[in-house]
Amino acid sequence: MPNALAITDAAARQMIGRGLGDGEPDVTALRDAVHDREQVSDVKHVFQTSLRQMRGWKGVGWARLGVTHLNPAAESVLESISRWVMVEAELPSPKVGWPIRDIDGVTRWADFLWQKHKVIGEADGAVKYQEPGEILREKRREEALRMMGFRVVRWGWREAVERPHILLRRLETLLRQTS
Repeated sequence: MPNALAITDAAARQMIGRGLGDGEPDVTALRDAVHDREQVSDVKHVFQTSLRQMRGWKGVGWARLGVTHLNPAAESVLESISRWVMVEAELPSPKVGWPIRDIDGVTRWADFLWQKHKVIGEADGAVKYQEPGEILREKRREEALRMMGFRVVRWGWREAVERPHILLRRLETLLRQTS
């Protein structure tokens, strides 16, 4: 199922991106468009129409489940797989790829946001911070979010895929602290 969700998330994101014009869409425009309920609904309808024609095909049940949970705001396979871990554990649903205006007036994007709990989840891929300045920029970003009262939890591939109980324990601990 995690693979099906990652594929449907990515396909939905790409379909919405194509609707923004020729070439590679502007990152900010795409981040806004993937939260447009009408566009997401249209994409789901396209998938559901295709899946009805595939009745009886091997794997179509997983594809249907993927469409049920799809979210084109997911920007990576790791985010999609992480979200599936959350769905299976019946955690409260986070907002995905969500903008937050920090105390300096800068818009910061959270991979996952539980607004009510003031918790931000960040799925960090292995190549995200390869340049020296990237780590410092991320530390400053996180500091600005913490100054607003948010608590930030981070995880990588290992926690989401190989040892999801670690990811769940971290999230459950923070979410429980504000329930």
